[in-house]
Amino acid sequence: MPEEGMQDVETAAGIPVKAQDTLPQLLSMLEDGDAQVRGMIAVAFADVDDDRVTDPLISLLADEDARVRLAAVRSLGTRGDRRAVPALISCLRNGDDEFRTNVIAALAQMPDERAFNPLVVALFEESDDIRRNAAAAIGRLHDSRAFEPLRALLGDSCAAVRSNAAWALGELGDMRADEYLIRLLEIETEDEARSNALIALGNLATPAACHRIYIEVVDAHAHPRSRISAILAAVHAVEQRTKARNASPSSHQTGEMVAVTARSLLIALHRPLLEMLRDATDDELRATAAWALGHLPLEPSRRSVMTERLIAALDDPYHWVRAYAVESLYLLGDDGALESIERVRDRSDDDELVQLAERVIDDWDTPSSASGDCRSREQRKSY
Repeated sequence: MPEEGMQDVETAAGIPVKAQDTLPQLLSMLEDGDAQVRGMIAVAFADVDDDRVTDPLISLLADEDARVRLAAVRSLGTRGDRRAVPALISCLRNGDDEFRTNVIAALAQMPDERAFNPLVVALFEESDDIRRNAAAAIGRLHDSRAFEPLRALLGDSCAAVRSNAAWALGELGDMRADEYLIRLLEIETEDEARSNALIALGNLATPAACHRIYIEVVDAHAHPRSRISAILAAVHAVEQRTKARNASPSSHQTGEMVAVTARSLLIALHRPLLEMLRDATDDELRATAAWALGHLPLEPSRRSVMTERLIAALDDPYHWVRAYAVESLYLLGDDGALESIERVRDRSDDDELVQLAERVIDDWDTPSSASGDCRSREQRKSY
């Protein structure tokens, strides 16, 4: 969150921009003939906690200097004030590709249905950057009318466009997208596009999506990044579907079915993740497995095995494996792990890990209420 007033920025005219009381003077300086001055003020306005700067920034969209116009677009995007939406939409008709790409990026920061049609048109521009940003911006609108144009972009020649289109389809939440995202994974070779397709499948959490996520996690020949994305997608699936079920009582039955499907996926991943934590040679993959084990549905019959494997991971050479092992042991809440975490606190030379262990130990038996009951697992997750 930006601090009140302005950041420590110095304009070309040598005026420190530090306090709100400089705003009237800066507004008057926008009439300055020096484009560099106007541009630096436009940049500074991005962090001003005062709605009065929005209209001047909109006016700068018509400045004679291209650099000033670009600075105004970027600052409006940072501010996210929807009053700028009509003016930004008008800017899509003019300017070079770089300028219009930044206009779309700004619109993505202030999702507004008025931008839907112009953004759909932008999906078919020649510029890869424009199509890429337009796909991301449309995803943030969550408008089901975008399904067909986004689906078509999964076959785009640019990997970044395919990647953003896949992510956007996941944001729409249209279950029809699962088969197209699965087809993309069968032929896609670019890591970023594969990762976003898996995350999108995690959003959808259909039976077919969950099956594909499982295949990706357990495929020892898959790139570690794809397997990591699949693990994140699996955890995200159950969280998203549970939220959807709770937020939409009218669709409770469907939401329950999808949540159970996603939960079944996570339960099925217990053993593969335990093996991954022990045997994977990729540091990030082991770290992700350690993290995910703390977010899996608790199966009483496997709790002791999970605790044992996570305790062993406290001696892993990679910092983030050790850190996520501490966190997951805390989430599992097995008192048998407390002694091992105390050993980390007392003997480790990793200062960050020691601090984490101290926080976990201090909070381990913290009651959730006046009743004296210890925190539930869900309450620990929010800690």
